[in-house]
Amino acid sequence: MAVSEAELRRAARILSDFGATRVYVFGSAARAPEQAGDIDIACEGIPPARYYAAVGAVIAGLGRDVDVLDLRDDPLSRLVLAEARRIDDH
Repeated sequence: MAVSEAELRRAARILSDFGATRVYVFGSAARAPEQAGDIDIACEGIPPARYYAAVGAVIAGLGRDVDVLDLRDDPLSRLVLAEARRIDDH
């Protein structure tokens, strides 16, 4: 199922509501959105106590598979950001 820009903007808005200050798309949704099966998102700024609620809200809000990576805690952050595209409005 293709990934639309509207879905990416909706995901960014939802995560921003939970405190995200930067939101990026990476993986197949960034490289070939017309062929992506899921959406890989990386973000910064969500307080740890709200992280899982934010992930649940994005999945519910989009109605599809979404993986959300917290850049603050992930050792792969640098690799992710090398291919990521920022999707929030900040």
